[in-house]
Amino acid sequence: MSTPTTRVNVVCAPPNGPNPGMASVDLAFEHVARHAGLTDVRYWRLWDQSEWRAAPGGSERLDDHRVRDTDTGLTYELARGRLEEVLDADRVVFWGDFLHMAVYLEHSAHVLTDRIGLPLDADAALRLTGQHLLLTDAGPDVLGRVVTYGSTLAFNMPGDYRGPYGEALRRFHRGAAAVSHRDPYSSEVAQRHRGGADCCGGTDAALVLPPPCPATHTDSAVGVGGDPRGTGGAGDPGVLGVFVGRSRLSPEDVGTFGRRLAGALGLRSAWVPWGHEPGFWPMRGRARLRLAWPELDAGVPTASGLRRARLAASALREGPRPDEPLTLGQLEHRLLACRLVLTDTYHLALTAWRLGVPAVCLVDPPHAEWSVNAGAVGSERDKRVDLYSRLDALPLLVHALPGRLRSRAEVRRVADALADGHAEAAARSWVSDRRSAETARVLRMLALP
Repeated sequence: MSTPTTRVNVVCAPPNGPNPGMASVDLAFEHVARHAGLTDVRYWRLWDQSEWRAAPGGSERLDDHRVRDTDTGLTYELARGRLEEVLDADRVVFWGDFLHMAVYLEHSAHVLTDRIGLPLDADAALRLTGQHLLLTDAGPDVLGRVVTYGSTLAFNMPGDYRGPYGEALRRFHRGAAAVSHRDPYSSEVAQRHRGGADCCGGTDAALVLPPPCPATHTDSAVGVGGDPRGTGGAGDPGVLGVFVGRSRLSPEDVGTFGRRLAGALGLRSAWVPWGHEPGFWPMRGRARLRLAWPELDAGVPTASGLRRARLAASALREGPRPDEPLTLGQLEHRLLACRLVLTDTYHLALTAWRLGVPAVCLVDPPHAEWSVNAGAVGSERDKRVDLYSRLDALPLLVHALPGRLRSRAEVRRVADALADGHAEAAARSWVSDRRSAETARVLRMLALP
C-alpha cells in the first residue's frame, strides 16, 4: 500500500438534533484516522442543526464557519461557500449514512430554506445540495480524489434515476476513486454505474468503531454488579435495556411484549435514553407505555399482577421521568451493562451488536406515509431488516404485525432463539470479521495511487 494521505477532508451528515448513532459514525472515521497516522483531517457539514431558527440542541456555533458537536466532541466546518476549500485535499471522503440519497438531498434543501432560512428558492437550494454532496460541478481530476464509504441509497425509487439526480449520481459513482456502500442494494447500484469492474460492498461506517476499552466499562448509574452480561450476583438480575423511538408501535403492545420477554429471561428492564425529539419520538414519555410496563421505570424484575398495579399507579401519580442527557460514551457503558437490548431503532441495535450485546429489534409494519426506517410508501426496503439479514440474526427480529407483540408464542420464539444461541453467535462473528476487514478496506481507499 502507498503512503497514507496527509490531507483529508471528511464530509459528514449532520443529525436533526442529538443522535448518538450518527455520532458513532463520525467517531469511526476519527478511529481510522488515528490508526492510519493521519494528522491533517478536517470534518465538514453542509449545514448544522445549530443554524436552525429553532435549534434542537446537540451542537454549538463557534463562529461563522465552525461548529462543535456535543456527542462527538469534533469540530466541523460549514461547507457552504467554501466548496473549493473542501475539495482542496489529497482525499475528499464522503463518510457514512445517506449523503447521496435522493430524499436526503431534498431534505437538506428543505433545511436550508425552511429551517435555516437562507434566501434561496427550492430549485437553487437543491442545486446547492447537489454541488456539495454529488459534486455536480467538479471536474474529473477532483472526482479522482474522492472516496465514499458507508452511505446508503436504500430509499431511492426507480423514478429517481431518470432525472437530473440520477445523472449526477451516475457521474459521481463513475468518477470517484473508490465507492463502498453499506447495504447490498446501494452497492449493486454503484457497481452498475461503475461498469461492474469493482466491488462496491461495505458496511455501516459505525461498525468500524471498536468498543471502548474494557477498563472503562463502569457506570454507577447502571447499578449492576458482577458480570454485566448475566446476573449481577447477590440475586441481582441482568438488564434488558429498552428504547423505542423510531416507529409508531402501540405502547400497550410494546409494553406487553417487553414485560413478558423480561419475565421469560429473568431480566429487569431499564430505559436507555438514546434520543429525543425531533430526531426520535420516544415512547417512554407516554403514560400509556408507563402503565403497560411500569417495571421499565421502577428498576425491578417483572413482578406479580398486584405489584404491577401498584407500580402503574405510582407511575401515573409521578408522571414521566425526564431522560438523562448522556453522551455516546456513557450510553455505550449503559449498554455494556445489559444482557439484552430491545429496540426499534437501527443504530441502537447496530451499536449494541458492535459492543457485543445481543439486540432484539422490533419492526413496525408498513404505513401509508414516508418512514424513516423504510422510505417511501410501497418501498418496504427496511434498513433494520437488511441489517439483521446481514448479521444472520433474523430470529431476533420481531415483525410487529397485528396481534404478534401480544402473542406469548412470539415471546417464546424469541426466548428460544436467544437460548439456542446460534443467531447471537453468527452476529458476533460477522461483526468481528467485518470490523477488521472494513477497517483494512477504508485504509486502502484512503491510500493514494
